[in-house]
Amino acid sequence: MLAAAAYAAADPARSERAFTWARAAVMREVAQELGNTPTVARKSYVDPRVTRAYRSGVTVDLPGRLETDHDRAALERGVIDLLDGSHHV
Repeated sequence: MLAAAAYAAADPARSERAFTWARAAVMREVAQELGNTPTVARKSYVDPRVTRAYRSGVTVDLPGRLETDHDRAALERGVIDLLDGSHHV
């Protein structure tokens, strides 16, 4: 969920260089939150389908500032939809 939200907040990757930069930034953010390294975050915690979706221009809809249980539940549903392939562009 952390990576999906970070990708959704990132600018679209319009080039391979932009994608590489965004992926690295997202992995650093996830790693910091989890207390790990970006490599561990990428290999062990972030589902590769989330990264592939971002590279294809697909992200979850951010439901707000994620301050309420309702916002977090909406993000969770969005991530499930993204992983199931029934995502929104």
